[in-house]
Amino acid sequence: MPYVQYVGVRESIFKRTFFLFAAVPTFFVVSQTWPQSDTPPLALRQDPQNPITEEQLAKAKVETSTPTFTYKDFYIGPQIGASILMDVTGTLRVPNYSVDGDLEMNTGVRLDVPVGYTLSDFFAFEFSPGIIYNSFSTANGLGLSVGVDGYLLQVPLLVNMIWSFNTEAIRFGKSKLRPYFGGGIGATFSYANIDNIIFTGQHLSLDSNTWSLGYQAMIGLDYDFDEDTSFGIRYQFTGTSNQNFSNGDNSVSTGGLLSQNISLRYIHRF
Repeated sequence: MPYVQYVGVRESIFKRTFFLFAAVPTFFVVSQTWPQSDTPPLALRQDPQNPITEEQLAKAKVETSTPTFTYKDFYIGPQIGASILMDVTGTLRVPNYSVDGDLEMNTGVRLDVPVGYTLSDFFAFEFSPGIIYNSFSTANGLGLSVGVDGYLLQVPLLVNMIWSFNTEAIRFGKSKLRPYFGGGIGATFSYANIDNIIFTGQHLSLDSNTWSLGYQAMIGLDYDFDEDTSFGIRYQFTGTSNQNFSNGDNSVSTGGLLSQNISLRYIHRF
């Protein structure tokens, strides 16, 4: 992919992602403050000819109210899904020679095991260690495209903040669905294994690792089976700061790694 076109695609994705995570908190605030109707449901309206008693009124309100849970403090939420790592732009260096280009990645897999603490029904903290695996596809540079053997392994160690929606306030009625959004920051360990990239007779093989800043934004939807168990789906946009992999005279310097991930998850509270 030409570098200018790649930058345009990356900026477009950034703009859409920024809009998504700016609109969601705004909707959350509006939904919490939207005025609620004082008109009782049809089942609770008084018949002038046959007025209902206070006991009947209380019973009807219980039957028509939204079910709520008092959540336990701690939870664990293992999740697994697909990871799409955007093309990695950087510089490949061998002795007395360097190539500017990009590495295209295959769709990979992501596994996370977040452990969280619920401060209220609407807010929680998580420590979320994970693994993201993607294999290399091709290397592009000097107008050439060559196949690459190897893989890139990331281990994000992030602290997340999660805000859940009040489902009653946004008119989900008796639904047990809980939409949420959040973000996290921390550190990411990255390991690159590259086998024998060849450009104009120059060979590059690399086996190296590095640490960098890690961050992510997320949005998801959980279904509460009971106070202890939920299942859900989560989308995560994850990034890192610049990377520098080196092994002897060979090195690869890249911009930040950006990936889009969607996972299924299971939540157990204890």
